[in-house]
Order: sequence, then structure tokens, then C-alpha cells
Amino acid sequence: MTPTPIHQGRVVRTFTVVGLILPAIITVVSLVLALAWRGALPDPIATHWGPGGEVDGTGPVGLMLVVGPLLMLGLPALLAATALPVLRRGRRGPVTRLLGATALALAVLLGVLFVGSLAIQRGLDAAADAPSIAPVIWSSYAASVVAGLAAWFVQPKQDTVREETTAGTAIALGDGEKAMWARTQSMTGWFMVLLVAAAILVGGIGVAVLPSEPAAGWLGIAVGVVIGLAALTFTTVTVTVSEAGLTVRGVLGWPRKVVALHDVESARVAQVNGIADFGGWGWRLRPGAEGVVLRDGEAIWVSRTSGRDIAVTVDDAATGAGLLTALAQRAATTSGADEGRA
Repeated sequence: MTPTPIHQGRVVRTFTVVGLILPAIITVVSLVLALAWRGALPDPIATHWGPGGEVDGTGPVGLMLVVGPLLMLGLPALLAATALPVLRRGRRGPVTRLLGATALALAVLLGVLFVGSLAIQRGLDAAADAPSIAPVIWSSYAASVVAGLAAWFVQPKQDTVREETTAGTAIALGDGEKAMWARTQSMTGWFMVLLVAAAILVGGIGVAVLPSEPAAGWLGIAVGVVIGLAALTFTTVTVTVSEAGLTVRGVLGWPRKVVALHDVESARVAQVNGIADFGGWGWRLRPGAEGVVLRDGEAIWVSRTSGRDIAVTVDDAATGAGLLTALAQRAATTSGADEGRA
């Protein structure tokens, strides 16, 4: 299915407005207000409040005026930069629409928090005198929900559009012939390096603060271990097609997914884009389909007789899909013959 040029252009334009232009405007307005109020703000300024509403963290005003706008524009821009190249290639769907709505909601959330936290400190002599930030937080939540919903409905409805799939050509098998196909697929090296570096960094910080802050130290170590296990478990899979059907399993044997031959309605080769089709990479779930998406590109796409479709990005997907098609057809023929004799 190819989107019409007019509709496709509107999709890209409205996404750009809600995902990039409006967050940029919110950032500029927030920064202008902050600079106008700077002379009336205490320095250091309150940056964190405890559960009871009391100030328990402060920081330089100048740093706040830099970090706030960077987050306000940078995080939405990161979402937009992820989705826009996909949209411009004609790939779209509810996920890309959601990313645009999320970008604006995030900008509004951070903008209200930033401006609100400064507004309640105008005219104060010391940051410790600042009132509770709770009203600002609740206001930011409400405003972000309204902004996100508005951004969702302003954008055109985006039915999923992906590249055409190719039916798996059944591989010729002799009567009783056994066959198996297997491939190991990993995420790109830079992503794995990033996860390992994050695990080492977080765990290292935990070790460093352990003597002075045992609770925080153990928490950091635990989070580092979890990130490390995630890097090991979810970034490499083995994909197997055999008499058992389609099997996908992680390095440690888990997660594990099996689609039996009797559950295979069809097996095709599809070009999968992680963002457009599943909202990201890894083990993913969306209405009507689940995916093991470790990279963009060719995948085995299995339509099932029961339950949602499953897509697995893997090299040499054509061979895997062809063998799965042949095995499923033979299993169906054998089952039909057995029922006929019964």
C-alpha cells in the first residue's frame, strides 16, 4: 500500500509542527520568562522538594536556566528525530502518531515544571522559603495530558503503512525428510556497547557511594546488574525453524517464543522498521502483532491461526520463511490425511 503524496505530506507537516516547532516555541517562551525573572530569584535556587513539600535540594540559577531548556527541547527533539526519517520514507502508523503527541506532551510537562518552579520562588530571599511544588506538579501533569491528546487528534489518522511482504517460497522436502534452519541475530554493536557502558557506569557509581550511602549504593549496583542482564538477555537471539515450528530464544534460553507448525497460517519475508512497525527495538508488543526486532530490515513475518502475528528480524529470512512454509504445509497435509483415515 502506497500513501498518497498529499496525505503523506500532511502527515509529515503536522508531525513536524507538534513534535518540533511547538516544543521549540515552548522552550523559547519559558527561557524568556526565566531570564526576565532572574533578578527576582534567590541564588542558589530550590531544585528539589521532599515528600512533605519542604525544599531539600538547591542549585545555581544559571545552571537551572541551561539544563531546563536543554531538556525541554532536547527530549522532544530526540523523539522527533527518531520518527521523522521514518515518516519521510512513507512508513507510518499509530506509533509515529503517538511519538509526535508524546513529544509535545513532554515539552509541556517540562515547560510547566520549569516555569512553575521559578514562579513560586520569585521575590524570595532564600530557596528554603519556597512553598510546596505539588500544585505545579499536578498542573504540569494536567497540561501535558491535554497537550498530548490535542497533538494526537490534530495529526491525521495514520493506518499502518509498511513495505510489501513476499510470501515464503516453500522449500521442496522429500517424504519424511528432516530439515532445520537456524540463525543468531544481535542488535547493532553500538547499542550493545551503550548498554554495557550504562551498566558499568551505574554499577560503578553504586560501588563508589556504598560506604557513605549504603541504600543508594546497593540500589545503584542492583540497577547496574539489571541493565547488564538485559544487555545479555535481550540483545541477541537464536532463531530456529524445525519440526517444532518457529523458535526464538535469548542467549540464556529466556525469553523464549515458539510458534508450532499447526499455528502457522503463512510465513512471509517483510521489511520491518522498528519505529514504524513496533515503536522501537527489542522484544515488542503492539495490537495484532509482536516482534523480536533487533535491527531494521528483513524479517520472518508469521501470520498465525490463533493469536497475533509475530515478526522476527533475522538475516536470510527468505530461507527461514520458505522452510517454515514447507514444514507447515507438510504438517497440515499429514494431519488432514490422519483425520481422513480416522
